[in-house]
Amino acid sequence: MKTKIISFALILTTFFSNQIFGCTAFILRKSGKNLLCFNRDYLSSAGHLMINQRNIKKTAIPFPGEVSAKWTSKYGSVTISQAREEAGEGINEMGLAIVSLALENEGKYPDIDNKPMVDNFQWIQYMLDNCSTLNEVITASKSIRISNQSVPYLHYVIADAKGNYAFAAYINKELKFYTNDKSTGNFISNDCFTRSAVDLKEYEGFGGTKKSNSQYQEFSSKEAVVMGATMIKEFDSKKEL
Repeated sequence: MKTKIISFALILTTFFSNQIFGCTAFILRKSGKNLLCFNRDYLSSAGHLMINQRNIKKTAIPFPGEVSAKWTSKYGSVTISQAREEAGEGINEMGLAIVSLALENEGKYPDIDNKPMVDNFQWIQYMLDNCSTLNEVITASKSIRISNQSVPYLHYVIADAKGNYAFAAYINKELKFYTNDKSTGNFISNDCFTRSAVDLKEYEGFGGTKKSNSQYQEFSSKEAVVMGATMIKEFDSKKEL
C-alpha cells in the first residue's frame, strides 16, 4: 500500500472515558493530517482482516428478482469483514477509506429498478475496488444501487487522501452525501446526519442553551454526538496534534 495522508483507525477507549453502546465515527483534522476514526458495536465477535487484491473479477451477492453488479477490482484494499467481500470498513491503496454504522431512523433503500445492485456491506467493497476519491464514489454511486432486500439499514463515513470527506446514507430511498459538512461537529452515531445536526444545535457551543453531560453512563446516539462533537471542538483548539 502507498503511504497516504489519511489514516484509518479503530479507537475504542481513548476518545471516550465511558462505555459506548452504539457505533460511532468521526473525522479529526490537524497539521495537514486527516484521521477517520470509528468504533463498531456488534453482537457477533467474528471478524477478519481481509487483504483484497487488484484485478479480481467479482459479482455481487444475488437477491431474487434483481441484477447483481459485476466488476473487476481496480485497487487493492484492506478491510475488516465478517465474510469475504462483506466489508464493514476499509481503506484502499489510494487512501480512500469508508466505515459503516447502523442507521436507526429514516433509512430506506430504493425500489428495484434496472440498475445493477450490491448489498449494503458490499457497497463499501465496490467503492474501495473502483474509486480513489470521494468524488469518484459519488459518481460511481449513480450507476448502482443497494438492494432493498439488504438488512440492516446503514450509513457511511467516506474520506479520501485529498482531505475530502462525506457522511452518506439512503434516506427515504435517495442516496444523499453531506460533503465536508461540519453540522454534526464531524461526529456521527446511529442517528441520521440531518437529525444529529438539528440535535447538536440545541447545545451550548453549537448555537443552543442546553448543557452537555459528560457523565453519561449509557449513550443514546444524540448524547454520543453531543459529547463527541464537544471533544472534537476541544481537540481542534489545541495547537499541536
